[in-house]
Amino acid sequence: MNGHPDQWPIAITTGHTAHRARARATLTTTDGATFAGIGIAERGTTEGGTPQVANYLAVARALSDLTAELLEAVTADIEASTAHLFAQPSGRG
Repeated sequence: MNGHPDQWPIAITTGHTAHRARARATLTTTDGATFAGIGIAERGTTEGGTPQVANYLAVARALSDLTAELLEAVTADIEASTAHLFAQPSGRG
């Protein structure tokens, strides 16, 4: 660690139609990698009743989706960096 905290900003954008709220959460790392999550919620009585609640729910779902994207990326990175540990030696079967 260099003693200075890294900042990974998350930008959240929202939009809606008469019946649906939509949110996108985008994370940019210090090395320029970008991850995004999408969340959708109904703006009717089925998921909260008020437009603001639907917006909150859409944002929460976008952040949850972003979390899943990050975990998938980490899993892939770990698998790629440790694959050699589990590789079968050539010539042996």
